[in-house]
Amino acid sequence: MKMKKNTKDKLLSICIFTYNRQPYLSQLLLSIENEFRKPELNQSVEIIISDNASTDKTSEIVSYFTQFLPINYHRNKINLGADENLKIAATLAKGKFIWFISDDDIVIHGAINIILQFLQKYDEYSYIYFPRVLANSLGDIIEGLAPEPNIDKTQHFNSGIELLSSNKGRMLGLFLFVSSIIVKRALWEKNIGMYKTKIRGWSHAIPILNIIKNAKCAIIKDPGIICRLNNSNEISSLVWFDNYIKVFLYAKNIGFPEQVCDKKIKDIVSHSERLFLLDKMRGVRSDNIEICLKKLNCQELLIYKTIMVRLSRLPRLILAPIYYIYSIKRKILLHVQYNQ
Repeated sequence: MKMKKNTKDKLLSICIFTYNRQPYLSQLLLSIENEFRKPELNQSVEIIISDNASTDKTSEIVSYFTQFLPINYHRNKINLGADENLKIAATLAKGKFIWFISDDDIVIHGAINIILQFLQKYDEYSYIYFPRVLANSLGDIIEGLAPEPNIDKTQHFNSGIELLSSNKGRMLGLFLFVSSIIVKRALWEKNIGMYKTKIRGWSHAIPILNIIKNAKCAIIKDPGIICRLNNSNEISSLVWFDNYIKVFLYAKNIGFPEQVCDKKIKDIVSHSERLFLLDKMRGVRSDNIEICLKKLNCQELLIYKTIMVRLSRLPRLILAPIYYIYSIKRKILLHVQYNQ
């Protein structure tokens, strides 16, 4: 199923990849539609939506918003996975730049105009990062949290190597957040052959790393996207431990600073070791943290053998009852919080 409007000579393609998130997609498209009350945006921007064979009313929502927005809608015959769906959305783009947006995030008012003004002035840039603000599952901004990153002026870099070392290293954990990424389409297409769908959850990282390595990059001063937290039923250690580490091993192999990449890998181990253990308790995996790092050829980066590392050595037969107790306690806690 396709719905298509004239997309000739656009500066920006907003590429949305979606699956069974009709309420969230509606909120996202409404946030974009509010920006299109300025007629000139239709001349500069197109909206690409790649639907991963949704079984809800996604197509009806898109059909409604097609009345107001220059939407190019594509629906896959089967669910190909989020990584492949992102790739398809980008393939449909005709704009000079691509802005990837996940279906559960929200565009901040004024953001489209901000990025258009930047691209018109600095079209030689290859990668632009739009800071995000965090929201709860309803899309309400969480008070007291600063934008990520929180900067007082737009920052310019001669290379991605400079970018990743900026802001006290904070960009290492931010630069691959999909909905904050604007990238030059010609460079994305040039590097699309490096798109490794086997690195589930981070397939876009490989072309992005190759694009930014020696190219001009920028971080916009003003936040452009609202990132919705705690709305996914699947948080996997295979994505946030194994595959996330693979991203920075790859970065190191293509010339990003070893010290910077190793620091990030150590942070990943530290922050995701609990998730690793929970997955082993649930029977998702049978290895332990030390064996996993050895397979990835980075076991030397495990400096501290914490209680989580030691527990991950235990067989699931012992760990499973612990997970059962943990699950019961968590359900009770959530029930109490909900009824307060």
